[in-house]
Amino acid sequence: MPLELITGPVNSGKAGLVLEAVEKAAADGLDPTLVVPTAADSDLLRRELAGRGVTAAVRVVGFRGLWEQMARRLSFDPRPLARFRLERIARAVTDEALTAGRLKSSLRLSAAEDGFAPALVTFAEELGDAGADPDRFDAVMAAWAAADSSLENYSGDLAVLYRAYRERLESLGARDEAGFVAGLLAELAENPQAWGQAPVFLYGFDDFPERQLATIEALAGPAGAPVTVSFPFEQRAAFEARAAVFGRLEALAGDAVTPCRRGTAHYASGSAGPLGGLEERLFETGAGPVDPGPAVERYVGGSERAELELVAARVAALIGREGVAPEAIAVAVRDLDEGTVPLVEAVFAEAGVPIALRQRVVIGRTALVRGVLALMRCALAPDPAAPASVDLVAELVTWLRTPGVSPPEFLWQADVLERSFRQGELESLQQAEERWSRISGLDSITALEVLREGFRDSQAEGFRRCASQARRVLAAAAGQGDAPVLTGAELRNAEALADLLVGFEDLEWLVGRSPDLAPSPAQAVAELAAREIEVGESIVPGSVSVARPLALRARRVDTLIVARMQESQYPSRGRESPFLGDLTRVRVDAAATAAGLEPLWPDGRPDRVAAERHLLHALLSRAERMLAYSHYRMTDGGEPANPSLFLDDVEELFEPRPPLVVRRLGETGWDEDPRLAPSDYQLALAALRPRAGREESYLLSSPAAIDSLSGRGVWSATSLELYLRCPVAWFVERFLRPENLEPDSEAIRFGDAAHRVMKSVFDSLPDEERRITTGNLDAALAALDDAVGTVAVVSPDPVQERIMRHRMGRMLSGFLAQEAGSGSSFVPSEFELEFGSGASAPADLGDGLLLRGQIDRVDLSDGDAIVLDYKSGATSKDWPAAKWLERGVLQAALYALVYESERPQERVVGSMYASLRADSKGPRGAIEAGADVGREDITGTDRVSEPDFRELLSEARELAAGAVAQIGAGVLTPTEDPQRCAFSSDGGCAHPEICRRYR
Repeated sequence: MPLELITGPVNSGKAGLVLEAVEKAAADGLDPTLVVPTAADSDLLRRELAGRGVTAAVRVVGFRGLWEQMARRLSFDPRPLARFRLERIARAVTDEALTAGRLKSSLRLSAAEDGFAPALVTFAEELGDAGADPDRFDAVMAAWAAADSSLENYSGDLAVLYRAYRERLESLGARDEAGFVAGLLAELAENPQAWGQAPVFLYGFDDFPERQLATIEALAGPAGAPVTVSFPFEQRAAFEARAAVFGRLEALAGDAVTPCRRGTAHYASGSAGPLGGLEERLFETGAGPVDPGPAVERYVGGSERAELELVAARVAALIGREGVAPEAIAVAVRDLDEGTVPLVEAVFAEAGVPIALRQRVVIGRTALVRGVLALMRCALAPDPAAPASVDLVAELVTWLRTPGVSPPEFLWQADVLERSFRQGELESLQQAEERWSRISGLDSITALEVLREGFRDSQAEGFRRCASQARRVLAAAAGQGDAPVLTGAELRNAEALADLLVGFEDLEWLVGRSPDLAPSPAQAVAELAAREIEVGESIVPGSVSVARPLALRARRVDTLIVARMQESQYPSRGRESPFLGDLTRVRVDAAATAAGLEPLWPDGRPDRVAAERHLLHALLSRAERMLAYSHYRMTDGGEPANPSLFLDDVEELFEPRPPLVVRRLGETGWDEDPRLAPSDYQLALAALRPRAGREESYLLSSPAAIDSLSGRGVWSATSLELYLRCPVAWFVERFLRPENLEPDSEAIRFGDAAHRVMKSVFDSLPDEERRITTGNLDAALAALDDAVGTVAVVSPDPVQERIMRHRMGRMLSGFLAQEAGSGSSFVPSEFELEFGSGASAPADLGDGLLLRGQIDRVDLSDGDAIVLDYKSGATSKDWPAAKWLERGVLQAALYALVYESERPQERVVGSMYASLRADSKGPRGAIEAGADVGREDITGTDRVSEPDFRELLSEARELAAGAVAQIGAGVLTPTEDPQRCAFSSDGGCAHPEICRRYR
């Protein structure tokens, strides 16, 4: 029986004809099957059929459902292997080829990469669709190599991999989907009566890949089944990409073609002209203008977020002010990936708009799966007591933090364990387990021991136990109750964990069928973590549908907004095969034809741009009342972003241009616009913007906090400097003092070590040799070599340790050489003088100013003293005396006063900051004009008169005492000085979420 083809423009009533035929077939008891593109389409059409009174009499399936139905009627087995199993087989045959040295070309360099096996599976299915068995592919590759001898190794490697993959599938008695469908259609050709006369209807498709076309041809041809296909097509530019498919369908149909005419009845009042005109004239040369009227709108955002905020506010207005049902609105977003979905969800939630969204999720990035796989990594460690296992402590912490694993009272202890790991206090995984056992009071981590015992027994048993543990995690995370209702992230976590269970079953099956298919421990975890699933629903009553364009092609909506119409999305760049790209396939086919062989891809190079034009045309035709499109000008990362190249094709049709709504980059307020309805939350955020003349309170109000502050008796100079620079930073870093998980940075450890080395150098020199001159420089450098070689560990990395010691030696030798040439008459005499810590009393400078700290070095000469503070970084512009009070630089001045209070017999004549860097030009700070007059490395502006020096020290003390008083009163007013505020000067604020001035 020939195929019946229902065709014509989009929106020409084809759906009505198909559904009427389905309804009649169901009423006649013919057991019809309706095939649709997606699961969402299936649900939608079931509801529509139910509205027509048709319920259980019709099967509504996708193509995979149709193939399953055919297989049952033909008693055809086996079913195709799951994608994960196929990729594991591809990985195994690739590893075997690598190990055996059978790969000779550049493929051997990429064959070990994670994406190689999935790409090989896809390539093998494409060859299966082309009808290429290993012998035929060998012949074509040989012909290609004969045409270009430089390709001999590459073509040979492809043939080796494809043959190995197909032969392994055959040895397992297994098929991929291409092989399954090819075998199924061959079986149908031998038993055409097996299907019977049950009619098949196909609706909602605007393309059929080869596998689907072959199925239609087999059912309508040899099987003689009544097949009806609805396929939109016109002889015009927008449909150019579908001409070949239409030609094959038309040839099958013969005279049984039902043409439909373009209709307008489905459009809302006033929308037929603009929306119908757009559908009819898009991409047509010389098409007349279309008046968009109120039916077409366009939005531009200064950033990705700004664009989506516009879209969400417009949708909110449609629902709240214009009475449009949420489920009648669709927002098309092409790049619904893990980078985009969180932003979409956040913006629509802020706007108070419920959305239905279906997305792909990598299961290894969800909380529950990440926890189970972390436990699995620990269980697979070959030697938990070995130092190399210490990196797995982070995995153990991940497991302990997995929802439902640790009792709530132990969760903070997981933070303590992580801190111990990051600080380098743990040397192996076993040590971490022992420490956790002491914390929890248990002899061992039971789940970990259970998995270890399983993997010691066999890999299959290990995978079974992993699956059992995953079920326990799911039960614990769901909590108590007979049937917990999961939503949002909980549902995503549960669905991801369910897929992980399937992954463990797949691995158990593979290992059971052939032990050499077993992955290595690292491969097992990586391959399980990389599994992808689709979660969520794209059609939910009461929610706006946010979906990819292909998910919208079989349904109409009242309002369609095409968001993120960017250069990279319309047209999409697409993905060519990494093994043989489009142009290469043309050359392969040419070589095959020249050798007298049948080409693999006789249709030639696909026109991807034409396909993209067709997709956009189909998408824009889905609106019945209003269509809008939008783009952004800059990414949220600050990179310029161009609109779609197709945007000009759309806008050139409209005269005048549709009204434009713009939201600028970083804009938080909302202009009065009836088209937009920002939520109360968004308006409240806008109200929080800093406004000129508004007084803010920056006083602590908690009595307990103020008591704690006023009760602090001893201060460090650096703490007071931080307060003067930024009270908010001081509050976080010095009052709240969150513990660092990470150890001190290597820069801090390097600086500390450099200070210790300098003290060691001077301690090793006789008192009379401590003043470095050109005469004793060699002795000082020898002492430096010894000190650098014996200083405590600077870096835990042995290679980095050697590099840093070498760098330290070079840096400090330069510093000593600079000192030798300085001409100073003062002798380094005292080092690392501590005050206010341990047994030493704090220094009392009056007015409640008690200080603690350490003076790095004091140089003496005839009762005069110069205080030096070492710095391992470059010379700062804040060190000169002229900047001290302006910038709140107090340490050198306060240390001068502290030394005089500790050594009243000495008089401080200078207090300087000394950079230890080899390129330093000498110390900076303040020194009396008549002190150490022969010294040549003092900058002239740092020399001040004795009265000015004393006044500078006094004013620094008063500034510090004032800071203590302010702290005690709970004053945390952020600085208004742009020279001090990192947020104002370079955007480098460390606490923008806390600082109320810039929040």
